[in-house]
Amino acid sequence: MDLVGIIPTGKVWGLILRDLILDSKTLFEKAGKKLMIDILTERPCPLPRLAYDKDLRKYRVEGFYLQAFDIKSEVERLHNISIDKVLVLTDVDICDPPCMNGFGFSDAVNRMFAIVSIFKLEKGASETVLRDRLVKEAAHELGHTYGLDHCAKSICPMSDSPSTLEIDQKAKEFCPRCTEMLSDSGYGRYWGV
Repeated sequence: MDLVGIIPTGKVWGLILRDLILDSKTLFEKAGKKLMIDILTERPCPLPRLAYDKDLRKYRVEGFYLQAFDIKSEVERLHNISIDKVLVLTDVDICDPPCMNGFGFSDAVNRMFAIVSIFKLEKGASETVLRDRLVKEAAHELGHTYGLDHCAKSICPMSDSPSTLEIDQKAKEFCPRCTEMLSDSGYGRYWGV
């Protein structure tokens, strides 16, 4: 069972975190991937100052990943545990140049960190719609940390989403192909493990 730590930043806090944890566990369990998900901080972390790019007027994800690495390391040291994945949540506009627009990103190098911003997800959304969008986008970015690529099936959380319209049309369940790739052994049989 993998331990996924959530690090809220900015003004992300409250019931939306509880709902995200419960819905995400259910979504991944349906795909045969058991996760233990917990919040790593007692309150939202301040936004990393070094992440803000004045020229772009957006926050670069690297600053969040550095902050997340420090928090992850400290929590692991204090509690003598190993955290497998970290999901950072924020409420600001984020980018990972050259990709300037996105609802979330994942660390393609270490496959340990993912980030999702509610900045664009909450536009015109009720609480229920925002919760569903957040769960689907978190599943998408965490899926990348488990080695999943974009899926051709538009209802799968791993399909590409250029707008919230595509996110709203996704199911809260991985397609059979992505489910097969998400095995308890790590990256699934397609990854040779």
